[in-house]
Amino acid sequence: MHRLTALAAQLQPVASASAAELRGGIIGLDTSHSTAFTKALNNPDKDAALHGCRIVAATQRGSADIESSVERIPGYTEEVQAAGVKVVDTIAELIGMCDVVFLETNDGRPRLAQALEVIDAGLPMFIDKPVAASLSDTLAIYAAAKAKGVPIFSASSLRWAEGCAVRLPR
Repeated sequence: MHRLTALAAQLQPVASASAAELRGGIIGLDTSHSTAFTKALNNPDKDAALHGCRIVAATQRGSADIESSVERIPGYTEEVQAAGVKVVDTIAELIGMCDVVFLETNDGRPRLAQALEVIDAGLPMFIDKPVAASLSDTLAIYAAAKAKGVPIFSASSLRWAEGCAVRLPR
């Protein structure tokens, strides 16, 4: 929930520029985050902080060689479809249907190419963890977004988890 509230705050200027609800798209149906975000944002009784965005489309993109990723896609696809999300074949098709993108693919390796396609389209994007598979890919994503003036945002709720946060000495 922390990530969604932070995301809502980041998207507020985009939502304010449009009278209609933002149409969100998800890349990657191989993580429970895709279904969790869909359930939270498509819930008619959602928290007021989450108003202004609804998931309308998704593409399955996952990892072909990570067994757990491959196994999750059918079930998560069914879940988002049950929430009214149209599942499409390509990122280009997804981009044509939405105003903002959630990059959720569980595997960091394809993230650079996926992010660049969204950035080239000029859509704001939330990039879930990991941002990418390497520091060089991560830097390339942020450099491309900066060069094109495309807002991107990434965060992890793990910072709130006991034992995961790094505590620096004061």
